[in-house]
Amino acid sequence: MDRLLFILSISFGSIAAGYITRRVTGSRTRGFEKAIPSISRFLKLLAFFFLNPVAVVSTFWGASLPDGRVLALPLLGLGSVFAGMLAAYTAIKLMRIPPERAGSVFACGAFGNVLTIGGLIAYTFFREPGYFLVQLTNLTMYPAYFLLGYPISANIGLDRKPVFRLSLASFKENPFLVLPLAATAVGISIRLSGIPRPDILAGVVAFVVPISAAVLGFSIGLTLRFTRVKSYLGEITAVIVIRHLLLPLLMIPAAILLGFGNISDGLPLKITIILSCMPVAFSALVPAAIYGFDLDLANSAWMVSTGLLAVTVPLLFVVFHLIL
Repeated sequence: MDRLLFILSISFGSIAAGYITRRVTGSRTRGFEKAIPSISRFLKLLAFFFLNPVAVVSTFWGASLPDGRVLALPLLGLGSVFAGMLAAYTAIKLMRIPPERAGSVFACGAFGNVLTIGGLIAYTFFREPGYFLVQLTNLTMYPAYFLLGYPISANIGLDRKPVFRLSLASFKENPFLVLPLAATAVGISIRLSGIPRPDILAGVVAFVVPISAAVLGFSIGLTLRFTRVKSYLGEITAVIVIRHLLLPLLMIPAAILLGFGNISDGLPLKITIILSCMPVAFSALVPAAIYGFDLDLANSAWMVSTGLLAVTVPLLFVVFHLIL
């Protein structure tokens, strides 16, 4: 129960802190209100591209494969990204969503909060072995986000022809996007070199994982506008169906067929269950901030999707402790 409360307090407490800070400080200081977009963007970049890579390096450095079959996790993660992209693009066409909104819908449908919230839940329930499997699943997802998702969402949001192919344009425009990928490469390289990981780094991971989630939550809370949600009900519904219904229906049966339930007391299956129902990713808000399409829609979809954690996390707790 303590772990359950810890996850919920980090997830929702940080968001509430950011929202309260904006409401209290912004009403008293006009300059702070104007600076909020810049502050929020800085905090997102700090957590996403600097704090998270520290945990990535440390985890891959100290990791060991429990079974060769878990190497299918990166393929499963990549498949979930493609499924989210295809479903989001289909929804955009069927609903005739205008470009400035469509870019946000595409990113929110395609990008799941695998590393930050998924990593927090996995680490809290299963410590580093669980967190490593999250990182392993994420091994192909982040490259897909940056090489495919970002340029496609930009093209859709800026009313350009969406070209579904790999692109390095995002890295040229925003070099910091390479940091999460570089962190993975560094962690794997050190692991292969045979250099033992210092024991202190295990404590660093335990600190960085919740702090990163809290910083990102606070940054989102600063920009939340609850009154905007009702303006995007159709788009948000489409995102919720993709992220919380379609993807679990695809990923969980696939994990069972791959035999994940028979490895390490079912840990790979449990991690897949966690990741399959994760909300819209923090990274889905980055394209809107970078390229200038509808950030309020992205924030609103993220907020509603993340709000479902109040149901999802207790349900996962029950499943893992009473069923699996």
